[in-house]
Amino acid sequence: MSAVAQSSCALSSYLSTSSVASTRPESFVLSGRLESSARRDLPRAEATASQGGGSTAAGRLSLASALLASGIRLFRPGHNFRRPPRLRHALPSAAETEWQQHGSSEEDLNWIDEASERESIETVRTRLLDTVPGWPAEFPEDMVHDIQIARFLRGHSRDPEQAAAFMARALAYRQQLLSQQKFQDLRRRQAGATEADLGALPRATGFRAMGICAVEGLSEDGLPVALTAARLLDFDAIEELMKDGDDLDTCLKCMIEQRALVLHNLSVQQRRMVKFIDVRDLTHVRVLDILGRGRGFVRKIIKTLALIQDFYPETVHKILIYNVPSTFDMIFGGLIAGLLNKRMRSKFKVYSRQSLQTSMAERLGACATWSWLSQVTAGVDFHRLQLGGGGFETAARWLGATGQTVQWRVQVLDGPGVTLRCAFMPSTKASAVEVRVRSEPLALLAVKSHEEGTFTAPGAGVLIMCLESLEPWWGASSSVLLRIDGCH
Repeated sequence: MSAVAQSSCALSSYLSTSSVASTRPESFVLSGRLESSARRDLPRAEATASQGGGSTAAGRLSLASALLASGIRLFRPGHNFRRPPRLRHALPSAAETEWQQHGSSEEDLNWIDEASERESIETVRTRLLDTVPGWPAEFPEDMVHDIQIARFLRGHSRDPEQAAAFMARALAYRQQLLSQQKFQDLRRRQAGATEADLGALPRATGFRAMGICAVEGLSEDGLPVALTAARLLDFDAIEELMKDGDDLDTCLKCMIEQRALVLHNLSVQQRRMVKFIDVRDLTHVRVLDILGRGRGFVRKIIKTLALIQDFYPETVHKILIYNVPSTFDMIFGGLIAGLLNKRMRSKFKVYSRQSLQTSMAERLGACATWSWLSQVTAGVDFHRLQLGGGGFETAARWLGATGQTVQWRVQVLDGPGVTLRCAFMPSTKASAVEVRVRSEPLALLAVKSHEEGTFTAPGAGVLIMCLESLEPWWGASSSVLLRIDGCH
């Protein structure tokens, strides 16, 4: 395989996957918000869960291939290799700094500031009158609205000349989409939508194969949440979808267009610039599968990411990547940095498995957390769970009211044992309650031992229980039983 092909494949381990992680043993603060109960009953099924650039694509991939050729190594999935000292600390700190400077400011969610943005908006309008045929009369309202112009301004350093140039190209692209019947039908069906319904899109069943899921509930900022989960990738189904590449392209483009419509409707409704929170759950990601069978799919994902960055700016508020494997820093620092502009890179937040509960609390509401975790492990058998060395799983249960009590039991059936960590994430803005195992917040379960207990909910929320192997990646496996009774 050529270096460029390798670089394209390596990118997909981050672009098209994601994960949950286990948690720190110390106490933590979790806060959440149950946003969706007023409009829809929460599912009662038992839930168990685990975990604008100017460079060309060729130039970006040349950079990526050069980085790979310079010695980046890709290890087998699940291996907990120590990160190289040069990257281990430098990348997270740099990402955190950019996040604070550019990506985390809640001002980015504000409605149009008449004092500071009106003049720039009018300048962009004037430039578009000169450069875009049919502007604004021949375009839908959502494409010419002031909040749409503001997205381009904020996405391009509030420079009206740069914003106008990018928006002109975006309008030409979207006008071409509007000439196609599928996009006309989509926009007609989704004209007033305030939720991204994947079922309304062409080839809707294919999204599950690509690990793309809808999430119930909102983020802590009250923003909609989108999920991509690595463990749900079905390469057999993806290969079938890839046989009709044009149709798959249309499917992905429809998804992006639907999201843009939903965000516009929500923004006008809420009088703020609403964006998506993208959750990428990398639990159990198999890098070798991504580099092998996922080659063609990666090219589609690269195109999709480029469309969002250049033609749909400021539709993503934050990109949260959970349970990051040891090779991610190298992929992110080498490949992603070369493919994305500074503004898009600033939106990334990378979480190791040790920061699961605190990071969820910072960004996601309890309902969204429950929805995410329950979907990604719907098929996991917690009655005889196999945890390899260094492995982990997380179970989630929804408790719907104050005083609801659950009984739980963890038993090591075989192997060296596991670590159990528990927490309760309330559905209202409040500190979390740490669930204690006997008198300690952290329990280490030895071979053939068991722990059991009860928990009474202080209010509606999600109970999270993380099981992690006591052994490192090269150690023995453990077989574990987890039961949680008395909740949904």
